[in-house]
This record gives sequence, structure tokens and C-alpha cells, in this order.
Amino acid sequence: MPPSPSTGLGRAATALLLSLPLVVGFAAGAQAAILVSSIGQSGDFGRAAHRDQRWLAQPFQTGTNVDAGYVLGSVELRLGVTALGPPTVSIRKDAGGDPSGRDLYTLSNPGRIRAGLNTFTAPNGAKLDANATYWLVVRAAHVRFSNAGIDSGAAAGWTILPRHEQWENGRWVYGRGVMKIRVNGTERDDLVCDRTPQVRTTIVAKVAGISNCGDVTAAHLAAITGTLNVTNSTITSLKLGDFDGLTGVEELNLFTSLRALPSGVFDGLTALEDLNLRYNSYLSTLPVGIFDNLTALTSLRLHNNLSLRTLPAGILDGLTALEVLELHRNNMTTLPASIFDNLTALETLNLDNNSLTTLPAGIFDSLTALETLKLSGNNMQHFPAGIFDNLTALETLGLRWNELTTLSENIFAELTLASLQLDENPGAPFRPVANAGRDQTVSSGAVVSLSGAATG
Repeated sequence: MPPSPSTGLGRAATALLLSLPLVVGFAAGAQAAILVSSIGQSGDFGRAAHRDQRWLAQPFQTGTNVDAGYVLGSVELRLGVTALGPPTVSIRKDAGGDPSGRDLYTLSNPGRIRAGLNTFTAPNGAKLDANATYWLVVRAAHVRFSNAGIDSGAAAGWTILPRHEQWENGRWVYGRGVMKIRVNGTERDDLVCDRTPQVRTTIVAKVAGISNCGDVTAAHLAAITGTLNVTNSTITSLKLGDFDGLTGVEELNLFTSLRALPSGVFDGLTALEDLNLRYNSYLSTLPVGIFDNLTALTSLRLHNNLSLRTLPAGILDGLTALEVLELHRNNMTTLPASIFDNLTALETLNLDNNSLTTLPAGIFDSLTALETLKLSGNNMQHFPAGIFDNLTALETLGLRWNELTTLSENIFAELTLASLQLDENPGAPFRPVANAGRDQTVSSGAVVSLSGAATG
């Protein structure tokens, strides 16, 4: 068993007199500094795996640079034997006292892993908030530990918490001892100038009396409210941190030529209600978790992105206030069965003009507030039995321009529709249609009422 950690953080060891090279990703002239370290602490024991690598996680607390936070450059980690292959190292934000959240950053391994100190490099633009707890999550064969404590010379407020967690039997459990790590980075002292140029220009234009990006303060950013328009076809990528500090922005319009979005790019937009990502024709995928912090969002417009063929499972799970979801005129061929499960407030869902041929059973079961569902202009050939049964608030259902030849018996039996569009399908006119009267035929363009009368 490893020795027990002390109850405190321990007395600081001798100062670290180590000169570090410039770290990729820092602004010109920014020198990587040691933010916090436990490398020099007493005790040196290992957590070894004999047959496979094991998962371990070390929590650390960031410092007091409240306005801008920190840029993460690298993490050094002392390893033992390396015979079981290269390690995996990532950073996660604390999830209620454990490291069960998603990876924020995956760090790059050095060219050669060796027994001893190894440097793992953070991606460009990796940012850590001030006064926050993060976890260094490591999958490795043999990690070295100390009893507890941090070395002298830590940046203000930084510390390494006197414990670690290890993954056992499907859960994270407490472990004694502190990983021997060194976190390198620098304080962020430029809030706006290093952002994507078009975003920077848009932000500066919203601050009265300011023309120089270097003069924009955290207070200026927080005071920006209403709508932020970033509409420039030359934008193909965004930087992590482009929208940090914009806690008052309620609507963001991004009409660009984006090819990808960095994970976490929208995390600071805590007041955002309307996010418009339409007409980004080269956007083919979205990172899982990209919308997780947008808990105030009521409208998400993701239409006219012709390279978007599906959505990752869980990507919409945090949007519990969402009322409008526009996914039309993409090129979606499939959707995960659980994709809409958490959207219990959703009122309008537009899936028109995609390339859907079928939908999973139960995909709409949680949408009890849905009033409008548009599925016209797809390649739907049939619907699973009961797929519409839970849509008890539905008023408008658009199914035009599909490949429907027949409809399942009682497919609309649980609905009370004000408008049902079924024309321009190979099987139209369909006869009879539930809730339209026993012998009612739906003619082209008809609006079918609950009484069964057809008009139009």
C-alpha cells in the first residue's frame, strides 16, 4: 500500500531553477512558466499495472487571474516503466468532485516515452479558467507519486490537491498520494487581440469609445448585450476563447465558411438564447459537448449546412430550454435514436429537405410539447409504427415530397392535427387517413381538420 498523504499541502520544497523553452501556442514573447509542481516533493512510489494500462486522475486548482484565466502550455509527468505502450494524457474540468466529465484537451505525447520525466504538450489555445478545479487524467502503466504537497514557486492561487482518483470496477475511487506533475503555462493578459480577426473586429466595434483591441477589458466584454453578428465568408475556423467573457450576448449569428468548431468555443455564452449556424456549407461534424453550457438557448438554427450528414448522439442533451430547432436543407441521412430525448420544451422541429430514408422507432417520444414537425422533401419510404403517438401537442405535420407509398394503420390515430401535408408522395392520395373521417381522401395541398373536412 502507498503511504498516506498528509492532511495539509506540506511545506514547500526548494525552488525550481528550471529554464523552459518557448511553448507553441503562446503569444509572441510569452514565456512558459511553472504554474504548479509536485515533482520535488518527498516520497517516490508508483501505481503500476502488470497486464494493462490503468486510468488515474490528479486534481489541481488554478489561480487568481480572474479577468483572463491561463494558457496551458504543457504538463510534465514522472513515469516508471513504459513496457505496456505509450500513455494517454488529457485535461478534464471537475464534475462534482470527480473526473467523470468529458475531455477538454488531449495532450500530445513526446517523441519518446521514457522512465522519468516526460512532457505532454497542450493544443494551441488551450485555456484554463481562474479559480477552477481541473483533472489531469492519465492512462499509463506506471505513474510515480509523492506523499503530498507542492513545490515552491507556484503561481498565485495554484495548488495540487492532496489526493488522486483511480478507475476501478466501473467507477472513480479515492487514492492516496499525489502524482508527480508539473503544469506549465502563462497568465492570459490579452483579452481580445489574439482572437480570430473577424471576431476581434466585431467585438471592438461593440464597445463604445474603443478602437484598439488592447484596450478592451473584462468589464467591456461583460457589458456587450443583444446580438453579435460574425458574418464573413472568409472565416474557415474559430479559436477556442473567441467568445469568452461575452456573458451578456443573447444572439450569435455565424454565417461563415466554417469547416470545424473547436470544442468549448461557446462555453462562455451563458446568456445566449439564439444561435444561428446556418449556411456553413463546409461544416461536416460537430464536437460532442459543444452546446452543453448553453442552458438558456431557446433557438438553434443549423440549417443549410450541406456537408452535415448526421448529429452525434448526446450533442443536444444539455439544451433543455430549446423551443426551435432548424435542421432543414442539410444532407442528413441518419439520426441517432436518442438525439431529441432531452428536448422536452421543443415546439418546432424542421427536418425538411434532407436525405432521410427512415427514422428510428421512438425518436420523437420525448417531444410532448412539439407543435410543428416538418419532414417534407426527404426520401422517407415508411415510418415505424407508433412513431407519432407521443406528439400529443402536435398541430402541423408536413410529409410532402417523400417516397411514401402506404401508411401504417392508425399511424396518426393519437394526433389532433390542424394541418397534415401528404401530397406529392407516390401513394397519394392516401385513403383513408386517420382523424380525417372514415372515407376522406387527402387531395393535393389539403388541410385535414379533426372533423374530417378537407379544404384547400
